[in-house]
Amino acid sequence: MLWEMSSNEWIISLTVFSCVTYICGYLIDSIAGSTAFGTVGNWILTLCGVYSGILGLNLYGYEMHWFPVITLSAIVGAAAFTLVFMCVLKRYVFA
Repeated sequence: MLWEMSSNEWIISLTVFSCVTYICGYLIDSIAGSTAFGTVGNWILTLCGVYSGILGLNLYGYEMHWFPVITLSAIVGAAAFTLVFMCVLKRYVFA
């Protein structure tokens, strides 16, 4: 489970997820323009979505190394949902 990871596994997962989500944050910022939160804002929101997706998946009882396709789907879906929801919220509520 997520809370049973060693500190070495946490550092590795944080490094990999940070690099990938920073690249996604940059791409989303160039695509979305003024609706997005900037490169660093998109990166932080996407990283929060990734870890919330992993936490939600673990709370349902799935383990990451046994179901890689389900894990990747949950991570990408939660990250995309978090970022799109916050962009829509910024665009229509705080505009």
